[in-house]
Amino acid sequence: MLMAKKVFQQLLKNVYLKLYTGHLKIIFSQAEL
Repeated sequence: MLMAKKVFQQLLKNVYLKLYTGHLKIIFSQAEL
């Protein structure tokens, strides 16, 4: 159970990082315009 929790947290972190970097890219592309 503990192993599954660690894997789940890792997946959550990866998704969060993807969303975060995507959000920054949108902000930067809008700032350039």
